[in-house]
Amino acid sequence: MNTQRVTTKKGLTAALLGCAVFLTLTTAALAVDAKTDYDHSVNFEKYRTFAWKNYGTPANGIINNSLVAARLQSAVNEQLIKKGMREDDRNPDVYIVTHLGARNMTDIEYLPGAGGWRHWRWMGPDVLVNKYVKGTTIIDCLGSA
Repeated sequence: MNTQRVTTKKGLTAALLGCAVFLTLTTAALAVDAKTDYDHSVNFEKYRTFAWKNYGTPANGIINNSLVAARLQSAVNEQLIKKGMREDDRNPDVYIVTHLGARNMTDIEYLPGAGGWRHWRWMGPDVLVNKYVKGTTIIDCLGSA
């Protein structure tokens, strides 16, 4: 009975440690760097209607995706409607244009060797390679007049 408790505690400790490592790694992976900018001299309260204008997207398979475009348009529509605007394709005050970009990126990190035996091998210097997709979304509001 005592042996069973020790085994259960080790299993629980290993599971909790595994969950902690997983959460730490996924939190770092989901970090988002967002920047915004707009013309501070423009009075946005005068705009009441909007329409979408498509300028075409590059033939890059990463961003040439109708599902992504539909979700982006839906999210922007929701926010503009919350601000009191309405969609009007015939006589809009502003046109909304989106520009999407994505490219494959690689981060290379060098870890100098700490020296010593760990995990049944010698821990010398190491190189970590992290590949990811860096995306850019630009939403332009262009006056129709």
